[in-house]
Formats: sequence, structure tokens, C-alpha cells
Amino acid sequence: MKCGGKRGRFSSRFRCKVCGREYDADYNASVNIARRARSLLAGHRNHARGGLGDEPTKLPTLVVE
Repeated sequence: MKCGGKRGRFSSRFRCKVCGREYDADYNASVNIARRARSLLAGHRNHARGGLGDEPTKLPTLVVE
């Protein structure tokens, strides 16, 4: 959500209580998941949940032959 507001989900629609914008709830969830994944892959803290720790997440390396 662009304004950073939370909650307000009614059936399959999501209405922000801060700015009043409406989104498809599943689409909004997918955007939030993608943002969180990008943050983790970039090694940044997840500020929405208070941070994951001091060290960046290390992903295993996959070697394809």
C-alpha cells in the first residue's frame, strides 16, 4: 500500500483506513510479500517486523552443471 496504512480488509477488497484507496486484497498481499522478499534478498532489515538481526540473510548457492 502506497500510504503505509494497515488493515481494513473487507471480503476480497482492501480499503485503507488512512487514505481510503481500495485494492484487490490478494494483489495487495502479493505486493507486500514481494517487497519483503526484495528486502531480504538485498540483505536489509525488515523494518515492518523490527528487523531480522544484525547480519544479512545468506542464501545457499545453487550450482547447475
